[in-house]
Amino acid sequence: MDDMRFLSNFAGLTRERVPLLVFVHSLLIRTRHELGDELRDADLAAIVSTLARTFDTLSKGVVYEHKSEELRLQAIITRLSETLARREKLPGAPPSSDADVLAVLQTIQSAIETHQKQVEKQKSYLDSAERVFRGALAKLPEAEAPGQPEGGRLIVEP
Repeated sequence: MDDMRFLSNFAGLTRERVPLLVFVHSLLIRTRHELGDELRDADLAAIVSTLARTFDTLSKGVVYEHKSEELRLQAIITRLSETLARREKLPGAPPSSDADVLAVLQTIQSAIETHQKQVEKQKSYLDSAERVFRGALAKLPEAEAPGQPEGGRLIVEP
């Protein structure tokens, strides 16, 4: 039942966006593992919220990287933003527009908020995501580590 409740957070996504949902979760889970599993739900919410604001701006044709007020999260946000900006060059990344990425990030943001409100919550959001998406995640090719894109930054600071 817990898995069904978790999956119900994504019922509003179109079938075409589900592969992108899995891909974004794979990036978030990998980031958590790289940090030694030290990514709390509140940190994840701040990261996804900031990424969503950046992709909201991008979907309107404006190149601007929004910043987190928490400096310790900014390096993670920058890496993920750059990775998502060049997603078409990454193995396993489904074709998608900036508007698709925005919709998926907003859905994940809402799912994290719902997860944080659960009184009986015993696992972190990403623990639940890793369990629920295990089969789909296993099918994704190992992507290169998020880092500096070819040709410099795609999202520039003002």
